[in-house]
Amino acid sequence: MQKRELLKLTISALFLVLAGAGCGTLTIPQYTAGPSTQAKTVESQGLKITVDPILDAERGNTYFKVDPANSRVDIIYLQAENASTNSTWLLNEANMHLVVTGQADLNAQDQDVKGHYGTANGLAGAAAPLLLFPGPDLLALPLIFSSAKSGSDASVVQKNFVDKEWLNQTLSPGQRAQGFIYFNVKEHSPTNGATLRMDCFDVRNQQTNTFTFPLTYETK
Repeated sequence: MQKRELLKLTISALFLVLAGAGCGTLTIPQYTAGPSTQAKTVESQGLKITVDPILDAERGNTYFKVDPANSRVDIIYLQAENASTNSTWLLNEANMHLVVTGQADLNAQDQDVKGHYGTANGLAGAAAPLLLFPGPDLLALPLIFSSAKSGSDASVVQKNFVDKEWLNQTLSPGQRAQGFIYFNVKEHSPTNGATLRMDCFDVRNQQTNTFTFPLTYETK
């Protein structure tokens, strides 16, 4: 049997072994922790909003697979409740801003957030050199599966951010909602000492209700 054919069979066999060993897709649970003791709640005109940056390692790793202390992504939990009897509030990401002194405001709607797993080319890209050139070292095969698993995990982490993101919505009297907004802070992390500003719009009387939350918590 030629080495090329042997390699193909070996790859197929390893896939079956890894699958049987439970090397499946990364799973991330739904958020069930709710606001922490450091969360801040403000109520105005019957609209109650709770803001809670995810700065502790336990929640960051459990629900997002990131380390908040070393992340370039600010993750902020929002919980809103319309306790009024005659107002309907529109809360959308376009009107949620992270305000940092001396820097341009960051808009929650414009963020492109990724996790810590990075981008991988997957199995096809990793296997190609081995299939094209004769005499591959079969000991290098675990690298193929490591690349494929990394790429799969990266996709799961990215999808998790999207699935947990705050949905732009209108809250009628008695309704409530929760979700997360993200700020890609790149080379710095301005959460501590920054201010979250939310402009909420009452669709009934066309008035704007502005909430501000100083973010001065410490990472744990």
